[in-house]
Amino acid sequence: MEKQAHRFRVHVRQQDVERFKQAIGGRTEPASTVPLTFPATWYGLPEVQALIRKRIDAAPASGQFALLHLEQSIEMHADLEIGGAYDLCVQIGELGSDGKLSVSAEVRNSQGSPLASMSSLFLVSDLPKELQ
Repeated sequence: MEKQAHRFRVHVRQQDVERFKQAIGGRTEPASTVPLTFPATWYGLPEVQALIRKRIDAAPASGQFALLHLEQSIEMHADLEIGGAYDLCVQIGELGSDGKLSVSAEVRNSQGSPLASMSSLFLVSDLPKELQ
């Protein structure tokens, strides 16, 4: 993964974890642990979205699009800590002729040890004219 990965510094902020927990379960108490699926929120960072846009723009006939999340897998190797800073190493696959795009990432600590591995598959769907 290292050779073609794009590296970003990410942070586990208390308010982001609480907002995420509320969205997935309605909890309102202060967050003390980081949910397994929380790292997937980093796919929404502007820098990661720019990488995805660049890959899709390189495809023929690309225009405005929506990403439909088809599947995801996340494997935690160690817990992430609230207040922690980590490296997110992202790889964007080639856009397939079927309109599917794979995105994978590793979350690493400052020593470079992997703490989480994740992969997602998206369908790149053209936006209808009325939504553009």
